[in-house]
Amino acid sequence: MNFDYAVELSEKITSKRRSPRTLTDYRRAIKLLENHTPQEYRSLSAFKKGTPISKSRYRLLKAAYQFGCAERLLSYLKQAEELSNAGDFAYGNALKAKAYIESARLLKQAPDYERQRFRQKLGAAHPAVATEISSKKHSKRRFVGKLNKEFPDREWQFKILEELPDHHTFSYTLLALTGLRPSELQNGVSLKNIDGFLHVKIEGAKITNFAGQPWREMVFNPKQDEFAYMVYESVQAAGGSDIWLQPYSQQALRKSHSKAVEKALGSKWKNKVSLYTHRHALSADLKAAGYNPEKIALAMGHSSDRSQAYYGMAKQATGHTGRGLVEVKAARKVKLNEPVGQRMTRTSLSFDSGNGR
Repeated sequence: MNFDYAVELSEKITSKRRSPRTLTDYRRAIKLLENHTPQEYRSLSAFKKGTPISKSRYRLLKAAYQFGCAERLLSYLKQAEELSNAGDFAYGNALKAKAYIESARLLKQAPDYERQRFRQKLGAAHPAVATEISSKKHSKRRFVGKLNKEFPDREWQFKILEELPDHHTFSYTLLALTGLRPSELQNGVSLKNIDGFLHVKIEGAKITNFAGQPWREMVFNPKQDEFAYMVYESVQAAGGSDIWLQPYSQQALRKSHSKAVEKALGSKWKNKVSLYTHRHALSADLKAAGYNPEKIALAMGHSSDRSQAYYGMAKQATGHTGRGLVEVKAARKVKLNEPVGQRMTRTSLSFDSGNGR
C-alpha cells in the first residue's frame, strides 16, 4: 500500500513542469547533499557553521531531494519491468528492490504544512491534513461594505487622497473614479475633454485570445461625481484634449497608498484596503445604480458578464451610485451568460413546442 502511494506521489512530483533553471538548481542541491537527507544536512550545517541554513535554502534542498527520489524510483521500476519482460528476473528484482528503497526515502520526507500557498492549499507533493475547520478564502471585496458604513459618502477615499504625496494624487483620483487595475494605470491612460464630458481610454490587462478587453473607453459627466470633476479639471488645466497619463511605478503607488490608508483610516484598516478595493467599490456603485451586467463588465474590462459578479455588491455601495458614468465601450463584445432559471425555462418551452403541446 505504501509503495503504491509512493509511486503515485513520484508521478505527481515528476509530472510538474520545471524550468531549466530550476532543474539546474536541483542538480546542484543533490550534489551538495552528498547522500544526506535535507534534515541531516541542515543539522550538519548548523553544527559546522554555528547557524542553521535559511528556510528557502532548506526548501530547495528538500524539493531537490524529493525530486531525485521520485525520478530514481520511476526509473528503476521502468528498467525492472523491461528486464522482467526480457526474462532477466534476477536483475529486474534487484532494480525493484532499489525502487522500494527510494520509496522509503521519499515517504520519510514529511510535508511542510506550515508552508501554505495558492489560497491556503498545501504543497503539491503531499495531501492536506484533514481538519474540521475549513479555511475561508479572503475576498478583496469583503471590506467595502464596512468601509462605506464607517466612512459614508466615499469619505474613506477622500481621506486616503489627503494623505497621499502630491505626485500620486492624480493617479489615485483616476483609479478611484474608474476602478481600473493598477497594472492598467501603469500602462498609461488617455484622457480627453469632449463637449464637457470626460473620456478615459484604458489599455487593458489580463488579455488572452478569448478573455479581457484590449481597450475600453469610459465617458463621465463631471457634474455628477467629485472624482470625475477633479480629473476633468486637471485635464482642462493641461490643455483639455488628448492627454496621456504616464504615472509613477505601480510599486511606488502601492506603497504610498498603504501608508496613506493607515494614516487616514487607522491601523485597523492596514492591509485591508488595497488599490483593488477601489475597483470593487466601483462595481458596487454601478450595481446599486441599476447598470446591467453587460455595462458593468465593459466598465471593468471583462469580455464576459460572469466575472463582474465577483466584484462588489449593490448593498456595499458608497452612496455615490453611478459615478457619473454615461457611456462605456470596449474592443470586444461582452459574452452574456444566461441565468440558469431563464435558460431552463427557455429549454422547457422549446421542448414543449417541439412536441406539439
